[in-house]
Amino acid sequence: MIHTISNEFLTINIAEKGAELRSIKSPDGCEYLWQGDAKYWEDRAPFMFPICSSVFNDIYTYRGKKYNMVLHGFAQYEIFSVNKKSETEIVFTLTSNEKTRENYPFDFILTITYTLDGKKLSVKADIKNTGDNVLCATFGAHPGFNTPLGGEGVFEDYYIEFSEKATPTKIIVAPVTGETVPLELEDGKILRLRHDLFIPDGIFMYGMAKELTLRSTAGNRSVKLRYDDMEYLGIWQEYGTDTPFICIEPWCAAPTNDRKTTEDLETKKDLFHIAVNDTKTVSYSIEFN
Repeated sequence: MIHTISNEFLTINIAEKGAELRSIKSPDGCEYLWQGDAKYWEDRAPFMFPICSSVFNDIYTYRGKKYNMVLHGFAQYEIFSVNKKSETEIVFTLTSNEKTRENYPFDFILTITYTLDGKKLSVKADIKNTGDNVLCATFGAHPGFNTPLGGEGVFEDYYIEFSEKATPTKIIVAPVTGETVPLELEDGKILRLRHDLFIPDGIFMYGMAKELTLRSTAGNRSVKLRYDDMEYLGIWQEYGTDTPFICIEPWCAAPTNDRKTTEDLETKKDLFHIAVNDTKTVSYSIEFN
């Protein structure tokens, strides 16, 4: 089922499956969110829980037992319940169950709250440990945005501008080796988009500013993300010479799959270790112009 929140600036559709954004439209009909296309990438804006990225052969261990885990975790495929809804806010929850425990032996409640205020959409994830053991998990977002926005210009007219100057550290991810290199930005703030940036995979980094804006030299529309709670950032598209979207992905954990090591969840890099009855909260915002 699809649910809608809206105000005078934006109309936002969200699915119960994965609590995933399905549409973000302005009153003049501009669709900001990538709408999915099997030719490129079928998804739109999945959440990553309880892992970001993948584990070797889709297998990890926990306390001596092997479990399966799909790319970016299972939350994107689960049906969330709607606990609260108003014109400008909606709250979704996913509660651990017999199915989730087959591949993830923890009890939890994952709550996703969307709040619309003017042209800004705030997203909050609360991960509550309802079990008897420390809960190992992380969280990430994977929204895709149409590029160009509202038909303004072409892909190569677009760039990402960070709010502060920095030289982020780029993580080599194809394959993941632990190697890093400096990511040089134009004037310390700008990454101009072109399709060959994504050969052979996305750009993943840390040490960057915690706010960025997707802009164009061909128009006035923009998308601003702020992600103070996320230490990593991915910029990705399915490589092609005509791919019409860009994913801007704030993550709480780095990709670690080296294609040879079966990881143990208790020692996997960057995971939260949430005590019994405690809650970990992660939030970010997206502003549309």
